[in-house]
Amino acid sequence: MPEKDEKHVEVPLLEDYDATIPDSQPEADESLSPTPKSKPIPTLKRRALRLFIFCIWFYAVFMGSFYFFSFLGDQYDHTLDVLKTTALKTYGGITDTYQSITNPATREEVVDLMTELYELLAEMGYYDAAMIGRPPHSPGINRTLAAELEFSREAVEMMEMLPYLLQEEESLGWGGDNKFLLSGTFADLRDDGVLDFTRDPMFAIDDLSKGFDEDGGKYMRPDYICLMKLWTIDQENMGLQADPALKNIELEEGPGNMFSPENAASRLARDALRDYIHKFRTLEWIPGGNVNGTWEGDEYTRLYKENGWPESFNSTAFNIAREQWEEDDMARWDAEAPFQEVWKLDYWIQIALNDIDEKRRMIADVAAGMEIPPDKADREVYKQELQEEVKKRIESLPKLQAELEVAREVLKSIDPEVKRAREERMRKYGN
Repeated sequence: MPEKDEKHVEVPLLEDYDATIPDSQPEADESLSPTPKSKPIPTLKRRALRLFIFCIWFYAVFMGSFYFFSFLGDQYDHTLDVLKTTALKTYGGITDTYQSITNPATREEVVDLMTELYELLAEMGYYDAAMIGRPPHSPGINRTLAAELEFSREAVEMMEMLPYLLQEEESLGWGGDNKFLLSGTFADLRDDGVLDFTRDPMFAIDDLSKGFDEDGGKYMRPDYICLMKLWTIDQENMGLQADPALKNIELEEGPGNMFSPENAASRLARDALRDYIHKFRTLEWIPGGNVNGTWEGDEYTRLYKENGWPESFNSTAFNIAREQWEEDDMARWDAEAPFQEVWKLDYWIQIALNDIDEKRRMIADVAAGMEIPPDKADREVYKQELQEEVKKRIESLPKLQAELEVAREVLKSIDPEVKRAREERMRKYGN
């Protein structure tokens, strides 16, 4: 019996059946849905919204912090004012306000540091160590004069404790006029003249009958002591502090006497003395008033180091080398005299020309009807005086110019080595 051809029949998978079974729940008409379908927010708008929320948060935090720290700042300023007032009453305002209250310098500390400073300068060969006079002093402080000058008992006791230099002459060491730092000199308070000077070191008292809080009156209170005849206020740049730690701090006018130390920036005597000692020991300062960065200062520094400073310093060898260098430096100055002569004559000519221009301007002002000085009664007479001064200046110019020509001719014959050394020094130091 013939076999029937078997046809291949594909049996659908269960998944296929499931996929073909119609849904018994017909889809609802979306148009009849009570809740409309929301649209997603675009990415750009989401970012903008986040940025806006962050800005609001940052502003709130910033303003809160600002007012909080402003409050703390006001409290801090108030606290400093209280400390300052207390310091002025307790310590006379002569020290840093906070330090003077929390860690005031003792008399013994200041005495020890002054002694260390004097001993260091002796070690550096500036003077013989035997010149340091240590307490008890004989003779000591003139207590009668000190009482007349209104020093307090504590101030006199402090002065008796300090070391001094036994000087027979005004000059000392190699510093001109006893100068050793900041254009200042040593102060021997056993000397009546020095003691009297320390009551008015600024030469500012107009009326001794005035009180400490009045302009023109006394300003060195009974407890104030001058450790040195030292200008801590720069006389060339009035109003600025010469103390390097207080450099460029302007003096502020306060209530009362404008020369009172309370109106000037200051620091503890202990801290200042430690700083001075450090500067000398490291050769940043040189006894005699010289400093690093100048021709003389750098040369002295070289001599110190060549003679073993600080570990094995030979002061005798140093002073021999120093004296030789100073002799050579004087010879250098003489050899460079033609340069100085040319500079001097150039300067005088420029002064004359400037004065001529200024006087001519003043003559024009007088002619235009401007006010004349109060001590000049007649306008025409004053004008003639100015014209006469201009005439004299003009007549002086030919002589100065002739002298300048001669000086320039002399300069041409100067030793080339002298010229080279001077140019090298001028490039480095400017003088």
